[in-house]
Amino acid sequence: MQRSPDAPTRHPEPAAAGRAQWFRRYRADLVWTGVICTVVALAFWVPHLHLSWLTPLVPQNPRQEHPLAGTAPILGIWLPHHNWSTVCAVVLALAVVAWGPKAARRLPWRALVVATWGVATAWTVALTLIDGVVRGWAHRMNGTGGYLAQLPRGGGVHSLVHGFAAHIPANSVDPWDISIAGNPPGA
Repeated sequence: MQRSPDAPTRHPEPAAAGRAQWFRRYRADLVWTGVICTVVALAFWVPHLHLSWLTPLVPQNPRQEHPLAGTAPILGIWLPHHNWSTVCAVVLALAVVAWGPKAARRLPWRALVVATWGVATAWTVALTLIDGVVRGWAHRMNGTGGYLAQLPRGGGVHSLVHGFAAHIPANSVDPWDISIAGNPPGA
């Protein structure tokens, strides 16, 4: 059936055109979201395969070894726990998603830097306190794995920075704690 020349031309519906435009605009974001979700899912799934060549980098009991530092990203452990601070962290995250872009557009640069620092500090504290004040905060500060505890063994800040790379491998002489090896000074 042929259309008469006087018949109005059909345009795609605005909603369908809007969805297509939205998808084109956010295609790369959607792809990377899928990649990240896949890596996180693998991090929780792979350890349950009980592969003989794959052992956790952070041992769950004293009998486990951790010689394969190269497998670190694929070794997540599911340990859900929550308290009042979990609610604070979720509310803060939702507030940033809801009002963050508007605040970023309206605040002057210096105020934005201070506000960003404040929100990042509040987020860090809320996540830290999910483990509680003693386990999440005090033990982390007083533990043997932090920079402050490791500083005396290096002979000062200068030697710590210059000799840092030699102590990163887990099989090196006097290796760094995993949290220090993964977060070099100045990074």
